[in-house]
Amino acid sequence: MTLPEGPGLYDPRNEHDSCGIGFVANIKGRKSHDIITRGLQILVNLDHRGAVGADPLVGDGSGCLIQMPDALLRDWATRQGLTLPEPGRYAVAMCFLPWEERARAIAIEHVEGFVKAEGQILVGWRDVPTDATGRYAAMYKPFHLIGLELSISVLNVALRGEPTGTCREWRGDAVAVAKRALKAGEMLDGEGGYTVYAKLIPAARSRKLGGLPIGLANHVKLVRDVAAGDFVTAADVALAEKLQAVRVRREMEAQAQDSAEVADTATN
Repeated sequence: MTLPEGPGLYDPRNEHDSCGIGFVANIKGRKSHDIITRGLQILVNLDHRGAVGADPLVGDGSGCLIQMPDALLRDWATRQGLTLPEPGRYAVAMCFLPWEERARAIAIEHVEGFVKAEGQILVGWRDVPTDATGRYAAMYKPFHLIGLELSISVLNVALRGEPTGTCREWRGDAVAVAKRALKAGEMLDGEGGYTVYAKLIPAARSRKLGGLPIGLANHVKLVRDVAAGDFVTAADVALAEKLQAVRVRREMEAQAQDSAEVADTATN
């Protein structure tokens, strides 16, 4: 089969298959569940492509772009005691909010403020059903704190044999936070696992709440429940006090406590 001659600046040689993209549409704009079915079949057909990094158990926020599911939203509004305008007279925004309660409240306040500033009326917020069992999604919920070294420090070690630096004061702590509701008896699996992630907070706050550092949140068993989004404390787990890492942590806490008491005495 030969390509036709292209009119003007058009070159038929540019017509070739794209990698990893599928598109299904009804040319007359008719709504049909068959479009969704065919779209999912495209994903199956593209599974052999190398650029597939999706979790088969959950959505990653992209999903299928479809027309407004008015029937679904109208049913939800009715059950919430809300009234939706006629189709085409309202819009829906998909908002990805922080897990932390205070940060989420601030984000919601900003969104509602912009809606009001634009002269629009906010009908309500709908919690989108989610499935938190996906392993890939759990790894990135919401983020990981990783140890970093400045390149100049690494060069000093390699070329001059100098240390990367010596801490003079304990200022911050990467404390374990529950990715989901955790039950007593569960085993924490540390950074990059499915149970906890690290959150950087001031060391003074960590000492006050007895936070469990992410470095010790691996292969330790919970002795009591921890709610999703809550800090995991040392009292929540069964730590082996004989381990060197635990002993070093205890020494850090003791030294920090002594320094805090000296500072308090000096100021008083």
